[in-house]
Amino acid sequence: MKVDVLQVLEVLINSNNVDMTIIPTKDTNEKENRNMKECQQKILEKVKKDVGNYKPNTLYCIIDSFEEEYCLFQTPKSDGEKIILIGPYRRSYMEKYQLAELMEKQSISMLHINDVHEYYNSIPIVSNSNAWIQVIAWVVKVLYEENECNIEVLDDSKENWCCATWNVANDIKKDITAKVLEERYQAEGELLLAISQGHVKKALKALNLLDKYRIARRHEKLYRDYRNLLITFNTLCRKAVEQACVHPIHIDELSTRFAKQIENVYSEYEVSKLRVNMIRRYCMVVNNYSLQGYSPLIQKIVNYIDLNLEADLSLKAVSEKFSLNASYLSDIFKKEVSVTFTSYVNNKRIKQAILYLNSSHMQIQEIAAEVGISDVNYFTKLFKRLIGKTPREYRNSIQ
Repeated sequence: MKVDVLQVLEVLINSNNVDMTIIPTKDTNEKENRNMKECQQKILEKVKKDVGNYKPNTLYCIIDSFEEEYCLFQTPKSDGEKIILIGPYRRSYMEKYQLAELMEKQSISMLHINDVHEYYNSIPIVSNSNAWIQVIAWVVKVLYEENECNIEVLDDSKENWCCATWNVANDIKKDITAKVLEERYQAEGELLLAISQGHVKKALKALNLLDKYRIARRHEKLYRDYRNLLITFNTLCRKAVEQACVHPIHIDELSTRFAKQIENVYSEYEVSKLRVNMIRRYCMVVNNYSLQGYSPLIQKIVNYIDLNLEADLSLKAVSEKFSLNASYLSDIFKKEVSVTFTSYVNNKRIKQAILYLNSSHMQIQEIAAEVGISDVNYFTKLFKRLIGKTPREYRNSIQ
């Protein structure tokens, strides 16, 4: 049960893009230390110096000299007395003007403000820190089988930064901007790859990771900044879908719709909601219209069918349009698409008919004509064979 509690805690912590490091108290070797970030090592050293031996059933809440926060506790002997270090994180984003005030107060050169700000943009945000600490304290209480958990706050935020990483001797770690940007671009690449593959779950996971890296504000009006970033996000998603060999007409329709929605965004909540919707819809387009893996000829034929459902799409008519032998077209179509030419056309027409039934009040005969079937009786029979209900029965069921 105790192991399960720690696993649940780790899932919660990681879902907020915060690091959770489990460190054995005994036999901690140099390899263990190398696996930890420099800031984590400094926190361990600082707490060990100030506290000495860790108290049982105690959660230490630490605010370091960067105004970053950590939580730390030691597990009981029955669990091997491991040290659990959670962090760094912050309660709010560090605006550039706030950072400038702090750096001036600490006599740090403003030449380094971009590097330091880039670092702060990469620190995860835990907005409801009280609930966050209470959950971690509850885990400590369960591990020690106690009624309450002791919470001790160690506030080093007033310390001089010259004792920390951002001192002149360390030259402000000139490579930190490059490192953070590399990580952000890698996360962005994983997101776009997942979209191009139509994997919603992977894409949302990559988006959660990307949210760890906040881009510095570039416009005085906050809502305009939100919209500009969403415009860029929309463009990136559109190009990712294009890589999946989706016809531009499907992409442009969705991209245009989102472009209009972006201009109505005013809050960070709306940004988050719209980005998730973008990912779901763009992945849906990939899953419905991607022609990746098909030969150029079959891509042209499939696109022609998808965009001309109302036309004569008999095997004879399409083969003549593309100057092909009907038998040859039938064979290569079945080989690449894994269904017969006629089955593909029928399925596409019925899917479009379902869309009309779901979103319009068109008459059944009108829908049949719109999807290229002039005989309403044949349309009804085909619909029932593929869906299990007549068009009228289907419409009644959704109403």
